[in-house]
Amino acid sequence: MLRRGVPHPVLTIGVEQTLDSAGAEAVVTGTLRRTEGGLARFRRSAAEAFTAGVAVSWEAAFPGTGGRFVDLPTYAFQRQRYWMDAPAETTAAGTSDHPLLDAVIDLPDDAEHGGIVGSGRLSAERHPWLADHVVHGAVLVPAAVPAELAVWAAHKAGCDTVDELTLETPLVLSRTADREIRVVVDARRTITVHSRGEGETGWTRNAVGVAGTGGADTGEEESLAVWPPTGAVGVPFEDEYARLSALGFAHGPLLRGLKQVWRRDDVLYAEVELPTSDGADHGAFRIHPALLHAALLPLGLGPIVDGDRPEGWLPYRCTGLRAGPTGPAALRVRLAPAGQNALSLTLADRNGTPVGGVASLSLAPADVARLTELGFDHQDSLFRLDWVPVPVPSGGDGSPYAVLGEGTLGAPLGEPGTVTAALGRDAAVFTGLAELAASGGETPPSSSPPSTGPARTATTRPPPSSTPSTACCAGRGSGSPRTGSPRHAWSS
Repeated sequence: MLRRGVPHPVLTIGVEQTLDSAGAEAVVTGTLRRTEGGLARFRRSAAEAFTAGVAVSWEAAFPGTGGRFVDLPTYAFQRQRYWMDAPAETTAAGTSDHPLLDAVIDLPDDAEHGGIVGSGRLSAERHPWLADHVVHGAVLVPAAVPAELAVWAAHKAGCDTVDELTLETPLVLSRTADREIRVVVDARRTITVHSRGEGETGWTRNAVGVAGTGGADTGEEESLAVWPPTGAVGVPFEDEYARLSALGFAHGPLLRGLKQVWRRDDVLYAEVELPTSDGADHGAFRIHPALLHAALLPLGLGPIVDGDRPEGWLPYRCTGLRAGPTGPAALRVRLAPAGQNALSLTLADRNGTPVGGVASLSLAPADVARLTELGFDHQDSLFRLDWVPVPVPSGGDGSPYAVLGEGTLGAPLGEPGTVTAALGRDAAVFTGLAELAASGGETPPSSSPPSTGPARTATTRPPPSSTPSTACCAGRGSGSPRTGSPRHAWSS
């Protein structure tokens, strides 16, 4: 330690730099400062040196005063915290054992009010594979989802079977907002699945059923240990997705798990496998809904339902629904007729070990009107197509018009005089764009064929009339209506 007696402390900086340049380990401190030069200042300088690691004999500095060493108060760097820990945020991993549920509440065991409640949110953003199932324009959650949730609820209640499950209202998702779901099994083993969208005050019951026990007996079902089954003949299925798409059923990548199909008499056999690129937790489901959905896809390849129905078929009621405790990644499937528009379903893993099934699954034609109603996205309800009044011009530009299509403005077909009167000048009538083009002039880029519905074509200029027309009127330059180049086009 270097000590100095010069009065100006600015020299301390130069000394420190000199020592640093030489690589020496030393402490530089002053004992004199302006207006500070007494014993107190000296002791403070000694304390600064002490904190830097210099040995100081404090007993000699305070003789006969009874001075002693005391412990310093604790500080943050001594790893003693005095702040309260914030409670951890509730997460799905901590409160729920189901991938589609965020929280599970075990209600008090009571004869009237006990049970299990599962809560979650479904959306196209959180579960993209659900958005890949579109039926007649509506994002319809596959029936396998409430079915799998019902099986989960049954096992939570200590049961192994869903004795009966009825799908009452299609579970349709918004393309832009979440939809809450509630899965409840009460003390009487009644299972319900409810949902509610944003802005909705009430809950919609989508499914209701009853849990039971004793459904694990599969002695009467055909074993799927021998695969493919003896006597079964392969059935082409490559065009099945295209056929379903033509009926209005769109399937995304995760829902295309059909691998092989066979048929023996009226019984169908299939092999389905869950794609590995979906990112979903396969093992968390008892049977992944996408896999269970794929198991039903071959039903259109057999005599189970009427394949000529243009609206297609959807499940609506099942009995004897069961699934094992673990989720297989692939299934062997047996579909057999079980009455009119009904089937029985047997499921086994890759080794032929039974993993679940359905004693009876009834199907009904898809209710297109209902799906359209439920598929209306209220989040976009502020947007609509409407007519906008346009002021009538005081006068035309003097150019004649050509009318595409016969009739319109209230006149019978073949009487274009009403159109001519509405336009305020003579009009040449053409049956379509081809005839107009053949007349020697250019076809206006915004012209369109006649229509009977609302406007769908952007217009460059309305005709000089406030009365909408279903014909397309093309304005030409000066001269005969059948000569010159079309100038304007308008369609309603």
